[in-house]
Amino acid sequence: MLIKFIIDLLIYTFSFKLAETIKLGEIVVYSTYTPYLAVILLTMLLSSLINGKYYIRKEKRRVDNFKPLFKSLIISLGIITIYFHLFTDNYPSRLIISGSIILGYFTEFLIGIFTSQIKVEKKLKIKFNFSFPLFISEFILILTIIALTYYFTLPVNKNIEVVSTSLLIIIWFTGSFFVHQFSLPSSYTNYWYYIWERIKGYIIILALTSFMIYILIPENLSTIQQFYIAVNFSICSFIINNFYYIYRNKALTDEPSTKFLKATTLLDEPVLYNNSRNSGKHSIRGNPYSHYLAEQLLTVYLKKFREIFNFLDENLDLYTFDFRNSYMIKSSDTYNIEVMPENKLELYINLRELNDIQRINKYLKQVNSKLIEEGIFVGAVESLCLRRERFFKKYPFYFAYAFYFFDFICKRIFPKIPFLKKIYFGITQGKNRAISLSEIIGRIFFCGFDLLNLKQIGNLVYFITVKKREPLTDSNPSYGPFIKLKRIGQHGKVIYVYKFRTMYPYSEYLQKFVFEKTNLKEGGKFKDDFRITSWGKVLRKIWLDEFPMFINLVKGQLKLIGVRPLSTHYFNLYPEELKKRRIKYKPGLVPPYYADIPKTLEEIFASEEKYLDKYERHPITTDVIYFFKAWYNILIKKARSG
Repeated sequence: MLIKFIIDLLIYTFSFKLAETIKLGEIVVYSTYTPYLAVILLTMLLSSLINGKYYIRKEKRRVDNFKPLFKSLIISLGIITIYFHLFTDNYPSRLIISGSIILGYFTEFLIGIFTSQIKVEKKLKIKFNFSFPLFISEFILILTIIALTYYFTLPVNKNIEVVSTSLLIIIWFTGSFFVHQFSLPSSYTNYWYYIWERIKGYIIILALTSFMIYILIPENLSTIQQFYIAVNFSICSFIINNFYYIYRNKALTDEPSTKFLKATTLLDEPVLYNNSRNSGKHSIRGNPYSHYLAEQLLTVYLKKFREIFNFLDENLDLYTFDFRNSYMIKSSDTYNIEVMPENKLELYINLRELNDIQRINKYLKQVNSKLIEEGIFVGAVESLCLRRERFFKKYPFYFAYAFYFFDFICKRIFPKIPFLKKIYFGITQGKNRAISLSEIIGRIFFCGFDLLNLKQIGNLVYFITVKKREPLTDSNPSYGPFIKLKRIGQHGKVIYVYKFRTMYPYSEYLQKFVFEKTNLKEGGKFKDDFRITSWGKVLRKIWLDEFPMFINLVKGQLKLIGVRPLSTHYFNLYPEELKKRRIKYKPGLVPPYYADIPKTLEEIFASEEKYLDKYERHPITTDVIYFFKAWYNILIKKARSG
């Protein structure tokens, strides 16, 4: 690279002195034009770096080696003329400036032809990857900007403007086509590569436009409008290209699609539950090679991670796992698990946190397919709480708040917004995502594992899971702020009630797990339910999460006062006689709970039986009394459902 740069300095210095000699008619050591040599050399260096002209390339076609050279020529002409527009009052000789640059690049071109070892192909196969909608939209865009510019700015010389505008359109088409500006977004797997191609196209368009102005400006100063047109077009086109890329390309992630205007169904009867062993260690089977695993983990693989080894040893009988069918890595590269044989591994450990894996569900499903039945997967994750702690340990208090807020918006909110999700994953490749512990555990259950145990070690949570089943096939777990819940309605029919989401994503797959681990607290709710978000607690406290249920009231699926619409899981906890009585009537928006304030599940049964007894005798009177009693408790006594 250094040798090429030195050779270029000599070529362009010689070209400049040759053009200067032709202009002045004599050879001079120093003239008024000499300071512009430094500008030309800096321009050449900058354009070469933009196009990677000095990179070592192994191209199959000679023309591919010369593409960076041609692009550098165009950009050099543009940059130097922009410099003259902005920083000089008098334009120097076109012959010296343009001639020296063109002569220098032509010399490079000739040297490249004679030194290249690549043979020119007889038949050049050109592969067109052309997006007609993108071409039409940009063509309409540049015509619109030209029309608006002339509408608000009166041309001084219409003939000159017609010529310069025609040249501008030709420049736009040529420059855009030259850098594949109209190529399909699907041909780019990375957002940055796609955008960088667009940016290089805008640079070339601006460069050619600036050079055109440099040639025409002595005739009419109004041609500077063309440069404004090119700038405005580049900005608008960049925005359009971003939208087009987002529209055409799917984000390489398994984040479910967030639906803001349409409720997503959230199932309340998952088939998953935790049945891991509560006593003793999880074991596989003994074999002659079993003792090697524990020894190797302790003395080699986990030598620097003693706490992790102790965590494994407390929960797993490591002497029953086959060392030959165990695998440990610390990597976010999914290729490591893809190449493993199916249904072979007994123990798979990855110490790299799941926050750095782009498609978490796909990865967990691959791990599931590689493990035998009852096989163990050990992983790690940085939860939201630990992520916050990390910021406040690393930075001063006020800086930590600012940095964490920015991190939360970019890496927690953006991945869930349809428009921004594709840009986020295109830029970050899903690395260092902010993700809640509840969501990770939900994904684990969703992908066919049961949670054996978890523990915080350092700034990460390490978990031990056991393969219990095949992954679920639900393609779109609930993810949006507006959800509909499966409930038992009148006559036992299934209805879907609307609510605002108050739990982390994938929480629906943890209902039985949470029930078995925490049981119920007063009021029939789960005790210490870690699935509820911080804003969810606020919504529940002010009773706003159930506000969308008025939609069910309007649809006639609920009445104002009545027993609560229950999920299948809760419904099955009720006595058979009470089940039969409940489904005779429509469920209610405001349940008897708010009138009686029961504390246990049995008291809830008694409260509903009491209400049903009164309702069967005096339906209207009972509902009126319960309505005022419930709202008195809600408004005055601050009664809440959870």
